[in-house]
Amino acid sequence: MEDDAFLDAFERGALQHHGFGHRDHLRMAWLYGRRYGQHEAVRRAETGLRALAASHGHPERYSATRTAVWVALVAHHLTEAPDLGFDAFLERFPRLLDGRLLDSHYSPGLLASAGSRARWVEPDRLPLPAAVG
Repeated sequence: MEDDAFLDAFERGALQHHGFGHRDHLRMAWLYGRRYGQHEAVRRAETGLRALAASHGHPERYSATRTAVWVALVAHHLTEAPDLGFDAFLERFPRLLDGRLLDSHYSPGLLASAGSRARWVEPDRLPLPAAVG
């Protein structure tokens, strides 16, 4: 799917939950980060992901912390390689493909907490890189 069509489908809530995996989350963050910068990318990702979770009957699954950290990680790497296409970007930064990357920074209990879902919270394990936090 072309980038514009992908974002349009995401924003309309037309992407299926089971078909919107980690790589799709990264693509959304990459597209928003390239087009709007980190802060606007977080806002747009939050809006879309909240709507996606709610449309599937699970609004409690949205996590503000996960959204902000993943968008920040992608945005950080975009500053290093702004001109790469998405596939090349992931080849250059393959650790982003590890959906458990945040586990070294956040305990499962903190990431699952209501506070972490409602707003960004500091990690309780390893600090995030300065460019991300």
